[in-house]
Amino acid sequence: MTRYEITIDDLVLRGVPAAQAAEVAAAAERRLADLAASAPDGALRNVSLDGVPTRSVLAADAAALGHGIADRVWSAATGTEGGSR
Repeated sequence: MTRYEITIDDLVLRGVPAAQAAEVAAAAERRLADLAASAPDGALRNVSLDGVPTRSVLAADAAALGHGIADRVWSAATGTEGGSR
């Protein structure tokens, strides 16, 4: 089993109340961990994802927003769509 490491230096959450920002980040981290745990060896490309394009994500709650962010990062890192495993 391959160990993956994803580092997000800056997470900018426009329009998210400061009180919810930590919850959104934690949800994104959990989702990325779940995706990585079920990924086949070699799923992630060895690339720097500087400047992953911004994207509006409509979400009813912090967990849904965090999942949307994680899916976007995973898609960029693996070349798949929408957090596909």
